[in-house]
Amino acid sequence: MRIPGARVALYSAVLVLAATGCAAQTTDLDGRWTVALELGELPLHGSFKLGVSAGYQWNEHAWFGLAWQMPDEIRRGGSSFNAEATGLEGLVGTQEEVGQRAYLHARIRPHRYAPHLSVGLVYNARDTEIMRYDDRVRTADGTEASGSVTIRSSRRSAVRPALGAGYAWTSPEGITVFAEWSGWWLRGAPQPEVAITAAGADPAFVDEVDRRLREHFTSSVFNTWHIFQMGVGISW
Repeated sequence: MRIPGARVALYSAVLVLAATGCAAQTTDLDGRWTVALELGELPLHGSFKLGVSAGYQWNEHAWFGLAWQMPDEIRRGGSSFNAEATGLEGLVGTQEEVGQRAYLHARIRPHRYAPHLSVGLVYNARDTEIMRYDDRVRTADGTEASGSVTIRSSRRSAVRPALGAGYAWTSPEGITVFAEWSGWWLRGAPQPEVAITAAGADPAFVDEVDRRLREHFTSSVFNTWHIFQMGVGISW
């Protein structure tokens, strides 16, 4: 879901958080609460995946919290990793419908300036990518299709244990910045749901493209159930 003016709204909110955080003047982390705004996608291709998070700093070694990120839509043109895996030429463009994310987790670190280990439960709603190829004659492992090709792949929604790493820093004034990636990567990505529409295609062509996509999908960490976070907030 796209939000008009999301960039302006986000930057404005960050400035408000920063100004509010300047009121705190303690360097002690123990017993602090934190609220933050975050992004779950690098701000490219019109995507932001805005989110919010809140947590409690038990001490300088342990933080417990919950993050939620809204659904988003991404248009990547010809830069899709999954589309490249098909080996087909003539990619017109791709569209990704990325479901909401939630993450209940703990951050553990040896001291306050060290990177942290993140462990918890991650929820991903359904993610879907649609890849469209132009009208031409193309081959795949000796099989042929003579028209346009559309591929739709989806990863089902799920809740899974997650493990990851990141870094969080809190200033003496209470400004907190952080970034981390966590996911269910120990077992790899699940088998996707794949639908291929290929005009004038040999059934063997469809089978070969399906095989290529599944092989790549299950081996890519980006297709696991996961969450990426980068944000800024205030602690008090």
